Amino acid sequence: MTSYAPALFSCANTGDDEVEPKCSPCDKKATNICTQCFLVQCCSRDCQKAHWSLHKPDCKSPLTKTTWKPSWETEKRKPAFMDSSPGFSPNNGPSATVHGQRKYLWGNMPAFDVLNLKQNEGADTTRDFRLLFAASGDLRNAATTVAGLPSSYTGQCELILNDIDTDIVVRNAILLLVALIFDPEVAAPMMLHLWYSALIPAQTLRSLQEKVAPLIQEVYTKIQGKAEDSLQAKTWTYGSSSLRIVLKKSQWRTMLRYFQVPEGLSAEEAQKLRKTTSLAPERIDYLHRGLFILPPASRVGMMKFRSDGILLPFGASRKLFDTPNPTVFQSRDFWPMMDWADPLHGWSTADVRGKVPLAKNDLYGGLFFHVHDLLLKFCERLKSMKVAFTLFQVNALELPEILRNAGLLKQGFDRVEVSNISDGGFVGIARVLFSLSLLLRLKTGNPHSTLITLFLNAIHEVNTDMKSSLTMKSDLAKVSKYLPRPSITDPRLRSCSAALMDWIESRIMFWDFDKIFGEYMLKVGFEEMARETGMCMKKENTVIEAWPLRLRGDASQREFDVLRSSSYTGCERYVEWKRA
Repeated sequence: MTSYAPALFSCANTGDDEVEPKCSPCDKKATNICTQCFLVQCCSRDCQKAHWSLHKPDCKSPLTKTTWKPSWETEKRKPAFMDSSPGFSPNNGPSATVHGQRKYLWGNMPAFDVLNLKQNEGADTTRDFRLLFAASGDLRNAATTVAGLPSSYTGQCELILNDIDTDIVVRNAILLLVALIFDPEVAAPMMLHLWYSALIPAQTLRSLQEKVAPLIQEVYTKIQGKAEDSLQAKTWTYGSSSLRIVLKKSQWRTMLRYFQVPEGLSAEEAQKLRKTTSLAPERIDYLHRGLFILPPASRVGMMKFRSDGILLPFGASRKLFDTPNPTVFQSRDFWPMMDWADPLHGWSTADVRGKVPLAKNDLYGGLFFHVHDLLLKFCERLKSMKVAFTLFQVNALELPEILRNAGLLKQGFDRVEVSNISDGGFVGIARVLFSLSLLLRLKTGNPHSTLITLFLNAIHEVNTDMKSSLTMKSDLAKVSKYLPRPSITDPRLRSCSAALMDWIESRIMFWDFDKIFGEYMLKVGFEEMARETGMCMKKENTVIEAWPLRLRGDASQREFDVLRSSSYTGCERYVEWKRA
């Protein structure tokens, strides 16, 4: 089967423009870069010339200019996010508003290895590990963890993934079956595009329907006589690794739909449907606000992904991507995610930048190669090591009883990762500790066993507009060291200056997060809850940094620019817990 993975040094003269068919498509190694935008690479001047008619609109786009301004500023009007109170805070800038469906099929924090053996259990390559992802979201943390196992590892790594969302669990199941069934070189690009691309090659869908769908159909046929809400399980073993799926009968039936494109939905209609969310005219101000803070060439990369929704290097051919991805399109009526959803949000910016091709501004190309290489390593680990996956779709708080009934509690788990359900707006830290801390392995079994919680909203819950205004002057003085205050001579432009908004919003990066989070811990009662549950908060995290995205006190200009142009502010806080 064909692997749909362009090489790192692929020539951008793919023949998509068909202006010079005698030299297209080119399969030679790229050595020349477009020095105007650094988004594409070609093997020679001849190929650059042949590709120019296709590349010129992107290369010469106004977005690539440092002088580009959002439409609301050029039209001298207030942007929509300022008019739609309460979506704007005068101190902190515009807050997130929802457009599109509230689905989170892609992660919103960089992936991390939940074992981090070097800082915890060390180099014991024979030890068995049991890991629980209680609110897993997508596969990124599980895949990163398995890929991070030492090549000499001979123990068994057992991973239990649970999420309350059907789409997430079914997509994870399909991706894992692909990883187990196909050769790694074929599985990795299949997984990547099923995960992130709106359109996939027709051959990918045929392979799913021929190799994966029959496995699910066989299960559903066998459980026809069971009650709709009864839990039904099936285990598949391939070599040394396995996947067990535990779902209700009704959920098994639902899973079959993910192998079929909705009737009558063509690639063109699917793209039109997606663009009603990703490029909605009524959201132009929100889009331009996000584009403004990006490096100029990166704006073009973002717009390309917003436009075609296919995760590939900028100059790679899209010709074979002609089929709606049925694991994403479950309806002919809507695109299932919000307009700001972006694959870049789930991966480390440093890792992505470390994988960019010769065309150094191609961030989505860097993301493609990073995720592809990680998935390739992940698939290779499944072939050579003992890795056992189990998937559930239940409320995370029901897991203790579900796991006990399934005989999966045993001696507990070496890691329990709960994402940000510990935030006050979701389950909350109290219920997480009272319910899920019981699943952690005892210290006698593993002194490094850890419960990992994430707080994305805690800082903003405590640092209200009124409180943050007290430090505004000093915060902006720190911003000015990296981003000078914009000079606005016309007072009429103050309310529509994108540069002034950016300057004000950047102050969040300089808040005293430790002090604010300390107030949050007192408000919520971390110490009392820890005592009541027999847990304690680690003084120093050993799995993932407490503030992995926070700007350092001596941050360079580049570090400031990278954080400022990302989807993060640095206030994202991981808290690790251990048994007392």
